Formats: sequence, C-alpha cells, structure tokens
Amino acid sequence: MAGRQQKQPETSPGGHAPEHGDHQWHLGTTPQELAFAEFQHAMMCLSEAFFRFAGRSLAQIADDQNMSGQDSVILQVIHSGKRPKSITDLQHFTNRTDVSNIQYSVRKLQKAGLVRRAKAEGRGAAYELTARGLEVVDAYVRSRRELLADFPEMDDRLIARLEDARRLVVTMTGLYDQASRYLIVRQ
Repeated sequence: MAGRQQKQPETSPGGHAPEHGDHQWHLGTTPQELAFAEFQHAMMCLSEAFFRFAGRSLAQIADDQNMSGQDSVILQVIHSGKRPKSITDLQHFTNRTDVSNIQYSVRKLQKAGLVRRAKAEGRGAAYELTARGLEVVDAYVRSRRELLADFPEMDDRLIARLEDARRLVVTMTGLYDQASRYLIVRQ
C-alpha cells in the first residue's frame, strides 16, 4: 500500500464518478474500484441475510424470539470441536473484536438454558452446551440440512463455485485485516 502510485480516478466535469455501464457510485470511479464496491455491497447483503436467517432459525427452533443471528453463530461455535470454548476462542473463530457483544450473546444463551459455564481447566471461563442446547443444535442442523436438500441448483458445479467463493472471501478477509493494521500505524 505504502509507496504505490495510485492512478487518479477519472471524474466527469461536475466531479462525479464516470458511468461504467449502468452503474455510477462514489466508491467506484474506476472499473477496479467499482468491482470492489460492488463486491463489498454484495458481502454486506450476504452477511445481513445470513445473520437474519440464522437468527430466525434459532428463534423458531429454541422458541425464543429474542435470539439473534450472532447468538446462533456463538451457539454453533461453542458446540464445535471437542472442548468448551472461552470468549477468546469465540473471538478468534468468528474474527470478531467486540468482546462485550460476544459476552452478551453467551449470557443470553445461558439464560435460555442452551449454554452453561464448563468446569474450568486453568484460568478463565469456558462454555459448553446443555442438554437443551444440544437438542436445539441438532434440530437446527436438521432444519438446515432439509433447506439445503431443497436448494434447486445443489450439484457439483455449485459446490465448486462455493469453494471458489470461500477462497476469495478468505483472501479478501486477509486483505481487509492487513488494511486495518496498516490504518492503525498510519494515524
């Protein structure tokens, strides 16, 4: 990033971004910028749609309308693997830094009887699913499996495209993480 010469974006006489096809956007004044802006917008929409789906699914299955998509993700992460998860584990797996919101989700899951504090091995708290939590996760997995089975284009081509998309998202995550670190030292 540092030391690179950036080509100045083209602008129209009024200082607005040029039109690329049917698109004009202040975040996309060149084809490269427009591609990134549209990718970012698609990721925002995907993220919101995913968390809305995950939250509604958990709320319906757990019969608790107070559950959110973030709560659902935290519940699934606590269940993954063979050991209880600490708040730090949850942060790392989800790539989140908002400790207080993660703690809030854990408290909500505890209050709903889905998660409990595990017997500590060493310092700090770790969390595991209760019997009710296991029932809810199993029902969630069954519901998700049924939904995916009904997906109209679920074939090897879609699976390959999903893998390609996953690799791209992992790459983009690394780029955004690096850019965030860069911005910290740039201030």
